[in-house]
Amino acid sequence: MNIDITHPLNKDVLYYLGRDEMAIGNGTQYNLRLTTPDFQEAIAKGAKTKTRWSTGEEMDSAGILGPGWIFGGWFKEEVAWCLNTYNAFETC
Repeated sequence: MNIDITHPLNKDVLYYLGRDEMAIGNGTQYNLRLTTPDFQEAIAKGAKTKTRWSTGEEMDSAGILGPGWIFGGWFKEEVAWCLNTYNAFETC
């Protein structure tokens, strides 16, 4: 079953494995696509853009997924950050 979250106004797909994701499950972790201000806030709060997998391989979310992507860290602000990303698609 495919699950997607489509923006009601411009029909951009925000959650789906494709071009316009907002969040993805990534192994035992998850990644979030943030607006520039929220990305900067997340980094200041300790969010990471890199992880090392159990295989020893390192993944750089910005290098692979693009700018604005972090590894989720269960920050209390993540819901608000996702809402801001969702709203940013409205103006695209």
